[in-house]
Amino acid sequence: MTRTQRRLLIAASSATILIALAAHRYFINNESPRYLTAEVTRADIEDAVLAAGLLQAHRQVDVGAQVSGQLKTLEVKLGDKVTKGQLLAQIDPTLPQYALQQERVNEEELLADRRAARARLREAELADARERQLLLN
Repeated sequence: MTRTQRRLLIAASSATILIALAAHRYFINNESPRYLTAEVTRADIEDAVLAAGLLQAHRQVDVGAQVSGQLKTLEVKLGDKVTKGQLLAQIDPTLPQYALQQERVNEEELLADRRAARARLREAELADARERQLLLN
């Protein structure tokens, strides 16, 4: 190896070492992490406690209803013990009464339409009978 080659090798090695040291300083952060700290004091922490989960009832009974509507009165509260036949709630009867009244009106309208159709049929039958009578004479 010649003297020039040795000098080039030493210069290249030195440059590589300098670049590695600069990169190490630039990319590696030697600062210690900053922690959020607070002074220790005695206090009531009840309002800061959160809980997540699912509560399971010791005994559960399903109650169903066959009607729907707005409640007029609610006779029981959540967690109350109920007995068979006990009144739980009253539903406002206004909407079902209006619905029943509307269905009765619809029924009457359908019956009137049927009577009108029968009258038109009878009229058409009589007209047909007259034309047949005229055609035969």
